[in-house]
Amino acid sequence: MKFFKILLFCLIPVLINAQMIDQNFLITSGIDAGVDKGDSLNRAGFIVDVPAAYPGKIYFRIFDADLGDSFDNPGQKSETRYLVFGQGSIDRNVFSINDSIDVNKALVNLVLDADKYYDNRWRTIGSLTTVQGQKLGDRVLFQLLVDGISGSGRNHYQLFISADDKRNEKIDGAEIYSPALALRLASNVKMATQISFTIPDDCDTIVIYNFDADLVRSPNIIKFETNFRTSIKVPQSSDGGLEVKKIVVLNEEQGRKASLVIEDNAATNNIQVWITDNKGQILFLDYPPRLALKNHLPLPKFKVIPLAECNSLILDATESSDADGDELIFKWYFAGGEFEEGIRIVHDFKKPGNHPVKLLVIDNSIFVANTARLTQTVIVNDPPNAVIEGTIKAAPYQTILFDGSKSFD
Repeated sequence: MKFFKILLFCLIPVLINAQMIDQNFLITSGIDAGVDKGDSLNRAGFIVDVPAAYPGKIYFRIFDADLGDSFDNPGQKSETRYLVFGQGSIDRNVFSINDSIDVNKALVNLVLDADKYYDNRWRTIGSLTTVQGQKLGDRVLFQLLVDGISGSGRNHYQLFISADDKRNEKIDGAEIYSPALALRLASNVKMATQISFTIPDDCDTIVIYNFDADLVRSPNIIKFETNFRTSIKVPQSSDGGLEVKKIVVLNEEQGRKASLVIEDNAATNNIQVWITDNKGQILFLDYPPRLALKNHLPLPKFKVIPLAECNSLILDATESSDADGDELIFKWYFAGGEFEEGIRIVHDFKKPGNHPVKLLVIDNSIFVANTARLTQTVIVNDPPNAVIEGTIKAAPYQTILFDGSKSFD
């Protein structure tokens, strides 16, 4: 059931106006806004990554792109500028409004203040083809920059890269990622926002920065999670303040997805997040952040049922449970690299002895931390040794006594 709820929340920006449900919005603040307005950079940057084989047009669509009435804090004399760069003009090191760019190389250049055409609706701000992008192997890249070029206003908006000009239609294989995300969080204590990213293969430490989370106004819970660890607390920043948290990466987490999960947002609140490795290299964040009901890990449990064949046993995980009612996947791992899948399996251990068995129970939520692990030692007994004593030869109808008392185990 929760899968359909998650799907609904993911599709709402595609199906209806965002005003019909409280959800996460991006923020770009004007250069005259105070540091307590949720955006210390005055610029949001996005890399749009599309398969080179994609044959159609790429539509850059923004919900509520103007700095007007519906969702924004317009401020005084405020303008937002949208720039899209392609072939030969992408700079992944651009981070804040202070980083220089060549506006003349932009394929799209749109400046908006209050504009009813763009207010409270999805609009296309530009359409491009893969020929205009930066080729990288079998991918094509574009860079979108959203700048608060003037005023004290805060622009709240959403982004979608579409295969259609009039509606949000996903391009298969397309990805969006950002060096930093400034968000106006959904006000719903039942929901959690997940910001996911990939830990590089050679990264041994990550550094998490969170800015202007306003601990007093909305005491959120911020957690670092991976598929191997959950609920590592990240200190929440104050109003206009910055908190920094270093986390040592486990070997098994390298090269895999990780996430920040923000829960218990009870008031309309902002937060800006960016993450680096220990050398200061930015780790790009996946967009969009995912909004879903809070998730609880499954509770794994299994029992062992013996069979007549001595080395084979039934492994039964039917008593495992999930508090959210999610559908579950069961994966079993054995010494020597053997692997089986299913809630109830028969496994041949091939020989007696103590055998470690690891059970992974995985829920179908959108969260990176969706797996619970249980390792138990399964004991396979040696079969008993039968010893029979008795008369070897006998006459017909003679009664013979067989003695098995010297059998042993």
